[in-house]
Amino acid sequence: MLFTILSWLIIVIVFTGIGSGLAKLINKVFGYEIRYLHSVIMLGLVFCTVYAEAFSTVYKVGRAAFAILGIFLFLMLLYSGGEICEHLAGIKKNLVSNRLRACCIFVAFLAYLFLASYVSSRAPVGFDTLNYHIPDIRWLEEYGAVKGLGNLANWHAYNSSFHCLQALFSFSWVGGMSYHSMNGFIWIFMVVYSFTTLSFFSKERFGMSDVLRITFLWLLFGCISWGNNEPLAAPMTDFLPMCLVGYIFVEWSSLNERAVDNEVPYGLLGILGIFAASVKLSAATLALFAIKPCVGLIKRHRYGDLLGFACLGIAVTAPFLVRNVIISGYLLYPVAGIDIFNVDWKMPRSVIVSDNVYIRLFARNEGSYPYENVNMSFKEWFEVWQKRHYSWHAMGALRNLIAAPCILVVSLYMMLRKRKGNYDHILYIEAAVSFMFLILSAPSLRFGMIWLYVFTVVCVYGMVDNITGGAVVKESLTKIAASLQNNRGYTVMTLIVILFCSVNFQRMLLDDAFDAKIIPKDYIHVSDLDDEYTYEISGHKFYYTNSDSGKNRTDEGYDGLLGYDRFPGSCNLAYLKKMEMRGNKLSDGFRVKEEFRNYAYGHSGYDLSPEEIKLLGLERYYQ
Repeated sequence: MLFTILSWLIIVIVFTGIGSGLAKLINKVFGYEIRYLHSVIMLGLVFCTVYAEAFSTVYKVGRAAFAILGIFLFLMLLYSGGEICEHLAGIKKNLVSNRLRACCIFVAFLAYLFLASYVSSRAPVGFDTLNYHIPDIRWLEEYGAVKGLGNLANWHAYNSSFHCLQALFSFSWVGGMSYHSMNGFIWIFMVVYSFTTLSFFSKERFGMSDVLRITFLWLLFGCISWGNNEPLAAPMTDFLPMCLVGYIFVEWSSLNERAVDNEVPYGLLGILGIFAASVKLSAATLALFAIKPCVGLIKRHRYGDLLGFACLGIAVTAPFLVRNVIISGYLLYPVAGIDIFNVDWKMPRSVIVSDNVYIRLFARNEGSYPYENVNMSFKEWFEVWQKRHYSWHAMGALRNLIAAPCILVVSLYMMLRKRKGNYDHILYIEAAVSFMFLILSAPSLRFGMIWLYVFTVVCVYGMVDNITGGAVVKESLTKIAASLQNNRGYTVMTLIVILFCSVNFQRMLLDDAFDAKIIPKDYIHVSDLDDEYTYEISGHKFYYTNSDSGKNRTDEGYDGLLGYDRFPGSCNLAYLKKMEMRGNKLSDGFRVKEEFRNYAYGHSGYDLSPEEIKLLGLERYYQ
């Protein structure tokens, strides 16, 4: 726990120092001053992620990467030391002005910190975490981006920039193992951000941003109860994009409420939405937020600023796309339609197409995903999907799916007719499009649950606010806001925080006492495979989790988990038998053997039958 808290302290120093320097540069280039500390920290997070991505393309993300980042941090502190002092002075002034409020915030923060550090210090478990999240991070720590790594197992081609950030701050070069504490830091950061920026603590107003903050807080608290696969303990890639969705919607609606008429802050949120796609490709719809600032800058003939944002967008996406090509041979994985590179390490088209189908089928059917289901109608698979989820989520998804097209049409009509409301129409369009994209493509609620709640909040609040002119909302909710502005409100909130943290801490202590799977955070011994599950290639020993190399059996489980120590490894033996190394070292990468270049096999390495080739639409590529 102490090392976890220490790592968070290092992370916040790095993010704040670098973010302050970037904020100063943005002020000079775009003429917009970033005044809030949470925005500065977010700038630092994005920069460090992009830096780690770019560094991984040339070298391993370890001690050298962190040392160079430290030099850059030192230069940024020299450049923006005055701005950092101003931020700290502003925080001190707000706290000193009300000592009781300061004490309440301090006590609540300590409770959150203790709970988050305890959860983050537990051993990460979960199938995805142990079989490719942790191994992916170890590949980055020891080799960087490896050519054709996706040929070792299709999971490695799920390129997430978050793994690069994890590798940069895993500190494996300090303790001999990776300390995956980044999700824990993001959790405590988002909780503090949502709690301290509630506007009804300082104004008699209860806007959409406040409702979104409370909804976001409720989802963040729920993450503590996700079971053994808590996002705080595991380096899973679903948590950060969920937080980015909540953060962008809260900040966008907050800008609307403050009637900000400057395109720059909206543009920065648009860039953050583009960045979210590099964390998880299914968050790509957040890029729609970039439409408003682009249109505004064109209307005002601010082409220099437009060019600046274009450069920022390229800087954010370029390392992600380059890493895609290095790992899989494709610009986007698993999108086989964009096939423009002819490299020897390119993954077979059959693997990418079958993996694309598998992702959609698994999300729709939650465990039953034979290729035959690809022809199921929407009505058929949606009924299955609803039965496999809580009734509230199932009914909410059906309700939102009916409402989303209506909201989209009305918002587009209002926007084209230039009828303004209290909030941008882009908020409603973004919420509707993203929710429909989630449901109609791969409706997994691990990440997509936030779209279910965000769409409901945005549409219900916006509809009531626009129909009544804000009267009902203001008269009913501002009474709550007024009652919470005094010290009593802070005291009540602090008691709620302490109660929540204590209950969850006691529950986890009981879990630790009675659940043998909850072990100390030791990544060296988290696998249950025997040493006999190995296969040698060019003198290197590779572990695998499934020994069946026969027909495709995508509905069956696996024999074991790779973990951190079973390295290097693959999801099954079938992959290893079809693969060869590009050189004598692991860093040289992997490619498919010549005899399997035109051979159709699926996302798990298993051979595809003629019927499956036809179902996947691969007849023209494989005879």
